[in-house]
Amino acid sequence: MVVRKIAENVYYVGLDDNITEFFEGIWPLPYGVSYNTYLIEDNEVALIEPGVKKELAAKYLDELETAVSLPEIDYIIVNHNEPDHSGTLPLLYRLTKAKIIASKFGVNLIRSFYNISERVTSVGSGDSLKLGKTELKFITIPGVHWPDSMITYETNNKILFSSDVFGTFGSLRGCVFDSELDLAFYIEEAKRYFVNIIGKYAESAARALEGLKNIKIEIIAPAHGPVWKEYIDSIMNLYRNLASRVSRDKITIIYGTMYGFTEELAMYIASRLAEKGFEVEVFNGVTEHPSFTISSIWDSKVVIIGSPTYDNDAFLPILTHVIYIRSKLIKDKKYAIFGSFGWSGKGYKKIQEILAELGWKLIEPIVEFQGRTTAEVKGKADELVNNIIREVGEV
Repeated sequence: MVVRKIAENVYYVGLDDNITEFFEGIWPLPYGVSYNTYLIEDNEVALIEPGVKKELAAKYLDELETAVSLPEIDYIIVNHNEPDHSGTLPLLYRLTKAKIIASKFGVNLIRSFYNISERVTSVGSGDSLKLGKTELKFITIPGVHWPDSMITYETNNKILFSSDVFGTFGSLRGCVFDSELDLAFYIEEAKRYFVNIIGKYAESAARALEGLKNIKIEIIAPAHGPVWKEYIDSIMNLYRNLASRVSRDKITIIYGTMYGFTEELAMYIASRLAEKGFEVEVFNGVTEHPSFTISSIWDSKVVIIGSPTYDNDAFLPILTHVIYIRSKLIKDKKYAIFGSFGWSGKGYKKIQEILAELGWKLIEPIVEFQGRTTAEVKGKADELVNNIIREVGEV
């Protein structure tokens, strides 16, 4: 639990969650996650973000009360009503007389989720709120990643309270600012967070980023992850590239294997590409969660899928990764397929059908083989590698 001053009259109030295994019940949290709220003290007091998930309510309220007497809170700004933020809102509503500020859609969700309708006011882009010398301006960003989403800009310190935007997975372990943490780690977790949580709505994120380009920002204070101050350009550039679906000269290989045959060829293909100077990320799709594979795929130029045939169909662990690809609308990639079979092949057909819906372009040949990896199979794999290189371009 951390309470920390981040600017004049502005305090971070947050805590780590190292208990929850899956964010939204889907995305693994091997390194935990933080829940961040912010307290602004002026003539009137505002709490930015409505709290944390309800399971952590007691811990959070104890922490909040070390920074402010709850009855002194005049406003609760609900940038986003997802229950990992708003789980404590019903308690705060009962323990304070605060007015609740949310987007128009957010007001509807507050009523629907918590049966709260009194002391609730909707705002839109361009609306503002004065707390004294402090002015808050509101910008709605529907679709990033819920229709209620908005961000709040504090004009004195030029702080962007960005809700889920610019957020990351990963606990903060007592730290608050980006300069106090391993930047490379949190940038990678910011990427995974974007792809997993916001990625399906990348176009909406791109529009939101465009709307921020004329706003001077000195601090970004998201609802998850570090407060960005020293490395604002790093997180901004990451989001611009991800929202614009920029690809790098990188190849992602996802394979599944039952008895090692498909894995053997996966390692051979990866080795050949690495020899040519390509960045290659390899995932065993049986043991790796799609959270990590789709994060890699997002900015890869080529995806290579290794799937044995199982019950005359696609190998279920690999098909699962492909379904996640479809769920996040990762479109217009180039891909290749390989895999082994025992007595009957063509299990990759369902994978092809799904990827065709997304506009993915197949690089041939499909390298399907019975049993072990022979010299002939490696010859076909060499042909595939050469075709992949032609598609991507020499490094």
